[in-house]
Amino acid sequence: MTEDQHEIVTEKDATARGFYIHLRHRVGGSCRLKLVVADKGHTPVFYEDQQKSLCLICVGHLYASRSNSFVVTESLERLAEAYSRAGLEGVRSEIDGGMFALFIIDQANNKLFATADFLACMPLYYRSEHGETLIGINQFDLSNGDSPADLACAEYLTYGYLPFHHSLFAAIKRIGPGQSI
Repeated sequence: MTEDQHEIVTEKDATARGFYIHLRHRVGGSCRLKLVVADKGHTPVFYEDQQKSLCLICVGHLYASRSNSFVVTESLERLAEAYSRAGLEGVRSEIDGGMFALFIIDQANNKLFATADFLACMPLYYRSEHGETLIGINQFDLSNGDSPADLACAEYLTYGYLPFHHSLFAAIKRIGPGQSI
């Protein structure tokens, strides 16, 4: 592997509560991408094109407009075709619905996209600091042992959800409905 290439590693974690991506930036512009999958709970569905340059990962369920069934792998195949034709906007226009977090790893163009469903039923969180970025579906996986913010906890206990804060942790942000990073 040369210095300008990106390394992708997948591992299982018994302590993880969901699926998350750990992106570590290296000197010279390369990066190490670690996909961490929980032993239980939400199981991601992977789709990789024949050239192994494009990988789509779906946590939850989504439905592509040109799919013949409700099988997620078929929908991911349709979304990969849409991404090849029109990029992220092509993917968005092809999705008919669902409750999902969608990750697109485009190794040919060195891009990583994470997209929440249109109602944010499957929340998507991120944290970026010290040359590392974590993106995942469970804020506790990204907390790095931090304590929850008092005001966010009070907000959650008052309303039963977080209408004003991104997450329970100050360093973790939530992606809004239909948004991408």
